Amino acid sequence: MAAGVARGLFCERLVSVRRGVMRAGMARGLLFERLVRVRRGVMAAVVVGLATWACAAWCVDRVGVTSGSALEPGCAVVVLGARVDEGGVASTTLAARVREGVEASRSGALLVISGGVGDFAPAEAVVGRALAVDAGIAPNRIRAETTSHSTRENARESAKVLRQEGVACVQLVSDPYHLARARWAFEREGLAVTLRPVFAAPRHQSIGSRIWWTAREVPAFVRMVVSE
Repeated sequence: MAAGVARGLFCERLVSVRRGVMRAGMARGLLFERLVRVRRGVMAAVVVGLATWACAAWCVDRVGVTSGSALEPGCAVVVLGARVDEGGVASTTLAARVREGVEASRSGALLVISGGVGDFAPAEAVVGRALAVDAGIAPNRIRAETTSHSTRENARESAKVLRQEGVACVQLVSDPYHLARARWAFEREGLAVTLRPVFAAPRHQSIGSRIWWTAREVPAFVRMVVSE
């Protein structure tokens, strides 16, 4: 009889252990399912985020390459600055932008060059002004805005110069990838804006560079809008 009781207790323990193992297996299964769902959710979010980023970059690129238009009468040409290299030498990007601005202002329009001091002096606008004068633009038709350090500041400080000149419309000159953000910033200052993309800009010459700089422009545009 004692042996039977012992066997019964042993069987009960085996059943209990088996149930515990089954519960642990079910728990692991539920945990695995949850992990799979989380993984799928993360992957879906990543795909949606990348697709949104790519769509935004495509829109930025389209604005830059398709929105060029003629300079309206009475409008000023505004060249957005770029890096000055060591020794006060214009970077290839700054030189390309100024050349485009010079051509745009040949009709006699006021030429504003915007950009403060970056890594190397002098200010981008000062170097750009010298290039424009060398290209044949009369010094009295050029205004150098030398205090800005961002696209938003380009717009704000250039608008002050333009208001002093009684000008309410501008043609912006910059790399294609930059023009969507620049247009938004200048329109925030109450200016009517047309665009003149610099297709000769170094960053626009290869498809890889064009994709890289346009993709980088998306978060820069978002940051500027959010910060307003």
